[in-house]
Amino acid sequence: MLTLTMSETPATAAAPSVAAQDLCDLLARASLGDVDAFMRFYDATSGYAFALGVARARVTGRDRATVLEAASDATVRRFTRAWEDAAEHRSSGLSPLAWLLSLPISAAGPNGGFDRLNQRFVDEFVRSDLP
Repeated sequence: MLTLTMSETPATAAAPSVAAQDLCDLLARASLGDVDAFMRFYDATSGYAFALGVARARVTGRDRATVLEAASDATVRRFTRAWEDAAEHRSSGLSPLAWLLSLPISAAGPNGGFDRLNQRFVDEFVRSDLP
């Protein structure tokens, strides 16, 4: 079992530049249980996942500390889900980053938590020129 903790805020960490194909390869290896590959995937994409969490939490009008806490929690849940579902990436037809950001991270709501607000933010991230 993989356990993730937020030892630093991902958005403040410099994410290495990794091509989409490399991210695909890392996810494929992670789906076979390769923790090192998954951690490289995390290092390359966690800033984007954290930024999505911040954007979603800000919409609720929360204070800064609560926004950062909520974003950290959402990021951990998103990567936990990614670890569990890494084998599903290839069949999704999405880029690795789009797949990661579109993962439902809550059991609440229809579609396991993938709601219109999440879709709006994912669309904005996917339309930008990301890996």
